[in-house]
Amino acid sequence: MKTVIEIIGKKAVVMNENGTFERVKNNNYIPGQRINSSAKRNRKLRYAIAAASAALVLLLAGGGYAYCTPYSQVSIDVNPSLVLHLNYFNKVIKAEAMNADAQKILDNVNILNDDIQAATEKFVAEVAKEGYVTPGSDAAFVVTTNSQDQNRAQEMLRVTQKQIEQKMTQLHVRANVDGDCIGQELAARAREYGVSPGKLMLAERYALSTGAPDNVDIYSWTRKSVKEIVAATNENRFSNTHNSVNGQNGLKANSGGNSPNAPGPTLSDEPAAPASTAASQNTYQHQNQSSTGKQSVMPKKSPTPSCTPVCSPANTSQRNPACTSTCNP
Repeated sequence: MKTVIEIIGKKAVVMNENGTFERVKNNNYIPGQRINSSAKRNRKLRYAIAAASAALVLLLAGGGYAYCTPYSQVSIDVNPSLVLHLNYFNKVIKAEAMNADAQKILDNVNILNDDIQAATEKFVAEVAKEGYVTPGSDAAFVVTTNSQDQNRAQEMLRVTQKQIEQKMTQLHVRANVDGDCIGQELAARAREYGVSPGKLMLAERYALSTGAPDNVDIYSWTRKSVKEIVAATNENRFSNTHNSVNGQNGLKANSGGNSPNAPGPTLSDEPAAPASTAASQNTYQHQNQSSTGKQSVMPKKSPTPSCTPVCSPANTSQRNPACTSTCNP
């Protein structure tokens, strides 16, 4: 305890328990009044509590902003088309139905604040419950992920695909689950079309499979189900591959290569003519064929020259006269 000794304006002189004096703020004290020595400590405690409260408010404000801010995006398409927006903590903060079928699903399930695994499980289970996929049938799913962290996008893609496959196995549905990590550019174009990134990705794949993507109405194809788009794309790819194989077989047949009816090599005791000789013969034969296929007239051979000896002198009795030859022509 402290004892108030004197009041000096706004200050009070007090004596501590150890006999020392100090000045404190005058809170309407009167001389001789005894005050609690912990008042100063209580004041410091109040300051500390106030500072902690302010820090907590700032922390909650920052955390609240982070919780409500989209960080990643996952789209799931089968016939219902859904886009999930997740925060930094991988919690669903917005579920966006991209068609009436998906809205029907969201009317029956609540996936807000769920992680991606729980949200996927609920969505797929409701899809089956509403009859969009049935036991013993085939189903086609497509999943896309997009995040500010590429590693997180890949992990979310893996988790989502695995959850769909497991749920379809439990329901005895044969499911093909396609998926890809996408960039911001595709996600932005999907918003312009008013569809999920997965639907736009499939429609653009179909356009490429036609060989003439500029002639394809992308908007119309994004309104079809995943199964329809995948089937049409596979049909185009099969047709292109089939035509390519037939074209290659036709070239082989025309060249005689690997043809079962092509004559095989023959054995001969005669050595093969050199390539240069064969080429010369072919060239010669070609040169002796006119453009109409008739044989051209061969040039006449020059006559053999005849030579007449001329001796000088012409009439000589010498036994060995000197002679020269004159040839004609």
